[in-house]
Amino acid sequence: MTLKWAHDKIIYTKEDHVALITKNRPDKLNAMDKEMMDAYYESLADAESDDDIRVIVITGNGKGWHPGADPEMFVKGTAAMKKGNLPSWKRPPATTPQIAALRNSSKIIIGAINGYAYGAGFGDALWCDIRIIAESAKLGPVWAKFAAPMENVTSANLTSIVGPSKALELYLLREPIESDYALKLGLANWVVPDNELMDFTMKMAKKMATNSPYGTALSKWMVYKFAAPDIGQHVELFRLAENITGLTEDSKEGGVAFRERRDPDFKGI
Repeated sequence: MTLKWAHDKIIYTKEDHVALITKNRPDKLNAMDKEMMDAYYESLADAESDDDIRVIVITGNGKGWHPGADPEMFVKGTAAMKKGNLPSWKRPPATTPQIAALRNSSKIIIGAINGYAYGAGFGDALWCDIRIIAESAKLGPVWAKFAAPMENVTSANLTSIVGPSKALELYLLREPIESDYALKLGLANWVVPDNELMDFTMKMAKKMATNSPYGTALSKWMVYKFAAPDIGQHVELFRLAENITGLTEDSKEGGVAFRERRDPDFKGI
């Protein structure tokens, strides 16, 4: 069975114990709007409930895997700021759907990173169990540009991969991470030529899918219980940090500067 929607912003297929979710909004670098996000989570839920599926692959068409916020959000946000109001877009619920759908899944999640994975998109990539990155793709820890804390509880998984000092360095310098450096840091499992990304990924996915689903699910659970035993508490810390920074003037300035394509001028207020 394949899910169908009135749009093609998500392409969802299943074969050989592998579910493939393809983000298909290349004109927006695969930034998600509401109907795309709804279809994305519906696909993840369907794959999770399907006993025949053992591995889920997430990729995108075009130059973006997940560029972070939809630029339209900043258009609306900037208009609101000019009226003296804080941005009015909705935040995800405190449960953080990325963690629930990816990290808590009994399946192995492979991120086939075809292009830009910035901001929240970088966070989403790190919640995947395995990351296979195209040579031209870039990871973007750009949160500091918006006076924001590390998004999507990346302070937990990024720190567990690279360590506290390097995690802070990446946050503070807010520079894109090239694929070869991502491999060196352990943020990528493999880096492959762009035109080989999906062939290589599906080969790895199908190989992993030959493992017993019981042993795999339990091993994944044990690994993450060791790596982040208090992830629920960390989610609450992230929500607190996000709510505080979201009320600052610097947060407004970050959004305006992004829209105006200039460096932000933070005042510390």
